[in-house]
Amino acid sequence: MVRIADPSEIILEIGLSSAITEEQRAVVETSLTKAEGAIRRHLGYDPVQAARTEYYPNMDVDAANQAFQWDANDSTAFQARISSAIFDELQLRHIPLRASTAPRVFIDTDGRFGSKSGAFAAGTERTIGDDWWPQYDGNDDASSAICRDGILRSHGLWPTTPGSVKVIYTAGYTSDELHGKDALVDASPIFDAVVDETVRRVIKAFNRRKSSAGFMAGPLTSEKLGDYSYTLSGAGTAILSGGEYDLMPETQEKLAAFINMGWMIAS
Repeated sequence: MVRIADPSEIILEIGLSSAITEEQRAVVETSLTKAEGAIRRHLGYDPVQAARTEYYPNMDVDAANQAFQWDANDSTAFQARISSAIFDELQLRHIPLRASTAPRVFIDTDGRFGSKSGAFAAGTERTIGDDWWPQYDGNDDASSAICRDGILRSHGLWPTTPGSVKVIYTAGYTSDELHGKDALVDASPIFDAVVDETVRRVIKAFNRRKSSAGFMAGPLTSEKLGDYSYTLSGAGTAILSGGEYDLMPETQEKLAAFINMGWMIAS
């Protein structure tokens, strides 16, 4: 899996680049892995641009009886529309969809998620623009169209049988976009969130390592007096760098505009 941020960027951020030890590097890399995992779960997808092959829909939905469901806020009960029951729209999991690599759609009512021999043969491919189309709503610096919400619209209705639609597409943000170097597509808040969450976990790990030295069993594996020294096991770094699921409120605010809400509602 391609990382959102490189460990060297985190090391530079916390001022360790000139004299970092192997143990400190291990703490940084473990913290980065945990931070990126938490952010991917919060977003509902992997924001790094990559080619995808996925099958839809993911579950059985009765269009006649389950197009709406009851929901409520603090004061009102209301009926909310279920996006997976709106069968002229297909919600992709990863966003934004990129036109730079032309997306392709195949429909095979007995496709079985591609597990059946001969499923999704060439003749099952549908024509973009005629049979279906992305809801393109912007462009990147290379003048390629993007579809920020990841919705594919159909001339007619999408099949409701799980695994009967195969979509090959490219989605996510480039490294330049994640680093704020693209004038039209700025995904730098995602990168900033990764840095903030990784640094927080690194500091948390370093503080715990100092406070726990010599006083409790756990990750500390060696120690000496005089010039203070210690050795930390790999399992210890995983424990000390914090939980994978916790995100600061500030981080959640940075990521709010990038969450794939359509997918979360549909799933």
